[in-house]
Amino acid sequence: SINEIHFLNGNAYLACGFGIVVVDLDKLEVSDTYFIGDLGAQVFVNDINNDETLFYAATSSGVYFAEITNPFLANFQSWEKMDNLLNNEGDFVNIEINSTYIVLQEENENDDQISYLETSEGLTWQEWPQFTGGIVRDIYAKEEKILVSTWGSYYAVNMNLSVMDAEDEIDGVKTFAVSIIEDAAGNTWIANEKSGLLGLSPDDEHFH
Repeated sequence: SINEIHFLNGNAYLACGFGIVVVDLDKLEVSDTYFIGDLGAQVFVNDINNDETLFYAATSSGVYFAEITNPFLANFQSWEKMDNLLNNEGDFVNIEINSTYIVLQEENENDDQISYLETSEGLTWQEWPQFTGGIVRDIYAKEEKILVSTWGSYYAVNMNLSVMDAEDEIDGVKTFAVSIIEDAAGNTWIANEKSGLLGLSPDDEHFH
């Protein structure tokens, strides 16, 4: 299974049920496969992301990281497991990063835990109580905001973690957001579980 795709420097990094597959986008061929678990074991990778120096892999048994510039990423010894999380062995399904925060989603049945690390403040992870305890469908981080979709609503949150905007329907259509993203023009796009693709422009124009 392919759970998420992350693009960086001409490669597509596929988060798979056994590890990470690297696809060279120029040659359109698989260039490498990373088995990042203990002793090179397979591990279920749900999401991949990066900051300026590190790759992060959110897996069903914790979060792994490695240096982007490491030429030996196929060697499991290049990957380390984070040991300062609120739950080091959690089933992490989403990791979002901007210059201010790293945000993690740990999936539990009807009781997801959302935690964040303010990168300028060191290594202390904190629970995000506003979005912990329910079902979070997706999280998307940009430099100036974080978008969060829950079962029935979506929220735009600023860098003080205050809600700037919240919507539970667009043109009378319930959001039911499976996934959420914002494009370069500032339009928010919501993959709706029941009604296809919904959109919201920066000046609050709705379209779908």
